[in-house]
Amino acid sequence: MKNLRVAMSGAFDVENYGDLLFPEIFREALRLRGLDIELVEFAPTNTKPRLTPSSRVVHALATLEEMHRIEPFDAVVIGGGALVHAEVLHQFLGDNAELQDYAIAETWIVTSVFCAEYDVPLLWNAPDVPYTFPIEISSIAKGLIEQSKYISVRNDTSLKNLGVLGLSSDKITVCPDTALALAKYLSITEDNLRTPLPEMAYFVVHINRFLSKDNIAELAGVLSVYAAENDLHAILLPLSNAHGDLGALRTLESQMLSPSSVWISESITEMAAVIRRAELYVGVSYHGAITALAHGVRAVCFNYMNYDKSADLFRSLDCQTRYAETIGELRTVMKSIDQMPLAPSKLATIIARVETHFDTLAEFIAGSADVEAPPVKSGVRSAVLANLILSNFDMSSRLRSIQIRFDFVSEKLQWLEENAEATALHLRSRMESIEAGAASSSQHFSAKIEWLEHELSSRRS
Repeated sequence: MKNLRVAMSGAFDVENYGDLLFPEIFREALRLRGLDIELVEFAPTNTKPRLTPSSRVVHALATLEEMHRIEPFDAVVIGGGALVHAEVLHQFLGDNAELQDYAIAETWIVTSVFCAEYDVPLLWNAPDVPYTFPIEISSIAKGLIEQSKYISVRNDTSLKNLGVLGLSSDKITVCPDTALALAKYLSITEDNLRTPLPEMAYFVVHINRFLSKDNIAELAGVLSVYAAENDLHAILLPLSNAHGDLGALRTLESQMLSPSSVWISESITEMAAVIRRAELYVGVSYHGAITALAHGVRAVCFNYMNYDKSADLFRSLDCQTRYAETIGELRTVMKSIDQMPLAPSKLATIIARVETHFDTLAEFIAGSADVEAPPVKSGVRSAVLANLILSNFDMSSRLRSIQIRFDFVSEKLQWLEENAEATALHLRSRMESIEAGAASSSQHFSAKIEWLEHELSSRRS
């Protein structure tokens, strides 16, 4: 079998633990299935995340077509991660201290158009479809998606959102997040650590900039009580520069009443190693929880961001007792977590589904080795078509934003119109009350002045 050249598209330019795991796991999963592949990573930009090995290179999706013309790809893989939607995200990229627009939709739109143009098999590595598509672009989205050779998504929410587009569920595989097989496909040892872990036992905590300061203060109280009762050190672990973890964790550290420290990692393997040795993981990071589960560490999901992916995962594992969305719920979970088994009973079954998914991907990719590559076309370049679609999606997103604001203002105006008479009567009543109060006060003060004048006059005489 020839050496296979596979393009993989995802948010691999973002300094985010979960997104950076996917290529490492995918590459090793196919290697263990006997496939010799050259995996070429693509993302919206060619930013090189600090947390990845020096050997990993990220190419901008704008160069996908040109690279294929020079040396053809045998297959293109999308995912994983929350990629398949039409929204523009706001991320911290590289060392830039300001939030930037991030065109994550390129990860599936550019690849879909490219594969249709060049007849390259398009395969999904269980990405997420977190939102429904706006009606005005749903037909375009459906046309792009349904030409994929293999469609897999990581949860029931994604399946439902593709169903709204009109895609048949029997053509879609629901595969749990592939990072659940992390323990098998990514070698994690204490050799990955730059500095020794604390001598005392510890638990790992993760939050990001989206948790309010008031909630951080309450969280510090809950965690400090748990740490004191169990004689544990708290390691506060930033997992994503893209979501501003470090600042939030520094704030949490300043309010902890028990031993704690922020751990700055230099690689995704170091992050995984810290979680692997922990007594417990508590946090909002979806892949932080998955890493703990994969290594037999108790995990509590503090899903204050209400991610469907997290709710779906813990529901599928039948372990809602380890799941909380509010500080109050978290306080209840923390009181009983030590009595729960290390791993949910359904975890092994879930991981078996990930293995089946990788078997299927390997079969598709191996099959592409026996297909003669079609001649390079000279028609309209796929990048041009992709940009037109992206512009359409972007305009749709901006129009929806304007429409939301317009609807809000319209509702306010309608309320004012409907309540104008009642509001006027209320204001008139208030004015009359104020005038009556003023008159009463005036009479009162006049009486007081007359009394004082009388008293002064009496004293003079």
